[in-house]
Amino acid sequence: MRLLFVDDESRVLQGIRRMLFAQGVQWETAFAGGGPEALQLLEAKPFDAIVTDMRMAPMDGGELLKRVRETWPSMLRVVLSGHTEAAAAIRALHLAHQLLSKPCDADVLVETVRSGVAVQSLLAAPVMRAIVSRLTTLPAEPKVHAEITLALRDSHCDARRIATILGHDPGLSAKVLQVANSAYFTASRVANDIQAAVARIGLSNVNDVVLATEVYDPAVHGRSVENLRDRALRASRLAARIAADRPDASVAATAALLTDVGYLVPEVALADIAEMPGLLSHRAHAEIGAYLLALWGLPLPIVEAVAYHHMPSRVARSDFGIHGVVHVAAALVAGEEPDMEFLALHDMEQHLPAWRALCATAVDGDE
Repeated sequence: MRLLFVDDESRVLQGIRRMLFAQGVQWETAFAGGGPEALQLLEAKPFDAIVTDMRMAPMDGGELLKRVRETWPSMLRVVLSGHTEAAAAIRALHLAHQLLSKPCDADVLVETVRSGVAVQSLLAAPVMRAIVSRLTTLPAEPKVHAEITLALRDSHCDARRIATILGHDPGLSAKVLQVANSAYFTASRVANDIQAAVARIGLSNVNDVVLATEVYDPAVHGRSVENLRDRALRASRLAARIAADRPDASVAATAALLTDVGYLVPEVALADIAEMPGLLSHRAHAEIGAYLLALWGLPLPIVEAVAYHHMPSRVARSDFGIHGVVHVAAALVAGEEPDMEFLALHDMEQHLPAWRALCATAVDGDE
């Protein structure tokens, strides 16, 4: 693994060098004292990840990351920021995949980079890796975007109300979860569902996320995005009902909402992904969506459920977990038959008639 660290303070770079040595990591590393020097190193040889400060001169970290995003889009982009204001941190996440705060614990830095680079194996097609890695937001549904903006102006608005509105839009939900699970906001526990994410980052920061998110344009994304949103909402509600007696019901609902986010990638919306080189099948949108969510640092149970919602038996777990709930919900809402061998393996096939009945009522307007 090859990493490039960028900071205009030499003592910070020296500290990172000592930190990595103490951790015993076997990475090939390079250190640049600013943006221009970093670009020279990047031009000379490839890197897997770049970790940069934001406040630098003469080229700040934002400009550097813009150049990296356009020229080397598959590279993992991490901000190591000393920003004390959350709003500035959120702006940094519109250029990077992950955000770390100074000072940063060694194990957090190492795990963030390792997991981010490991995500590359989720998506086999280099062309799609480059397309998805370049993304910093997903398009939001105009009505939901406007509803959240209006709700946030209400002095009596709370996290539950905003989470309910976000639960109607996969793109905005994914972005809020990314922010909440960045190391800047994460303390000891991850935010596994939308309400927990909203509560963690606060309503003012949700507002910053919404303001920076573009609404989708039917001329670009196609009117099928509206159908996708409706299907995602029904799948989310059905997953919550199937898992009603489980402590992770809200996580299952969040994962089900995000199963088809791969279709929100503009190039996917415009193309027949079945014909893209290096992708496995017409169900490759699951790979694309999971890759993006993993790159953004969303919790593993959600990423797994999205990646394998068509093929739950490929998840290396022995239980009927969130991935099983999401598989059933997504299949039934799409009018498809769930994997009966998978259900039989977990002695769940007897529940299918009841789940079908629940699916029939998981429609818009039914809370």
